Amino acid sequence: SKELSPLIYWPPMEEIKKSFPACFAKWPKLRAIIDCVEILIERPPCKTDNGKFFSAYTSNSANKFFMSVTPGGIISYISPPAEGHMTDKEIILQTNVIDKFNVGDQCLANIGLQVESEFIEAGVQLISLPIREQGLQIPRETNKHDQDTTHARVHMERIIGRLRDFQIMKGPIPASICDIIEAVVTVCCALTNLKQSLVPQSC
Repeated sequence: SKELSPLIYWPPMEEIKKSFPACFAKWPKLRAIIDCVEILIERPPCKTDNGKFFSAYTSNSANKFFMSVTPGGIISYISPPAEGHMTDKEIILQTNVIDKFNVGDQCLANIGLQVESEFIEAGVQLISLPIREQGLQIPRETNKHDQDTTHARVHMERIIGRLRDFQIMKGPIPASICDIIEAVVTVCCALTNLKQSLVPQSC
């Protein structure tokens, strides 16, 4: 983990532009795509700990990690592990990752992260799908924007899928090694960055 962690770094915008895929052309200042990832762990024997690590999303004990990926498909940030009961918003604010963005940057996020106001305060445009009422008719222009956003977000899901190619990332992580889960995830992210990018330049 110590040897490979330098492979996960926050690149300058000049470097991001060198491998900027065509599918992100409508967001020329896009610096990162963000999401939270859950990794299942063995159920803690202590009832108190079990409550802390219980994830309502998966109905299992889990660790959560906040992850950032560049438009070119490189993992640029991975947070320390958070307890499964924490919300995505709590984890993002706990990391102070918003401070890494520059004023004028754009960030693509998953639906429901609810951190738009914090990004706006930092001068960063957060791009995500709004929560819409079922059956509500959507204007054609809005629908096109939603389709473009969904298509762009797919690349984050593909990178998360590649991470889960590592058997240990499929979980549940044995309780005997939960104390080194941060190092395990760091190694898997770094090795993922060494592979060919999943985001084609002409996507």
